[in-house]
Amino acid sequence: MTIKETVIKWLDVAMPHRQGPQIGKVLQVKSGPVCGVQVKILKPGSLEETERIIDDVPAPMIWKGPGGLGFYNPLEVGTLIVIGYVDFNPAHPYIQGIWGEFSGLTKLEDLFTELDKNVAVLNSLVTVLNGSPITEPGNGSPSALQAALAGSLAGKSIGDFTKVEKTVVK
Repeated sequence: MTIKETVIKWLDVAMPHRQGPQIGKVLQVKSGPVCGVQVKILKPGSLEETERIIDDVPAPMIWKGPGGLGFYNPLEVGTLIVIGYVDFNPAHPYIQGIWGEFSGLTKLEDLFTELDKNVAVLNSLVTVLNGSPITEPGNGSPSALQAALAGSLAGKSIGDFTKVEKTVVK
């Protein structure tokens, strides 16, 4: 038995119901003296929704005054959040963070579509620059600009973005 297998077996005995962090999508924001959210848990490594819904996950507060009034961190329906669990206990969820807080998740299909457009433009430019000489109007000599740009491209290739997708998130 490996060390990893031994540790996992020990954890299974010590904390049989343990739960590590999960990604969830906010379904509903509840306000009042205690602000919380209803969250639908997503499948690990994807944006597919599961059937599991967690009610009343406490939302992080920025400031709370007497009587429970104050300013709260405004979460919106549809926000992807990281759900953590106090002592890995699924009975005590909390919002550990906001997933993609500044830019969100990248839609790979759209990214590849846009990258394909850029690659097509670059391929066209490289073909012209490395093609037969373009003559200067008036004097008929080869284009100095074409020669300079072709020289700057020497030894360089266009990126291959076909292998950048990782289908499993760890």
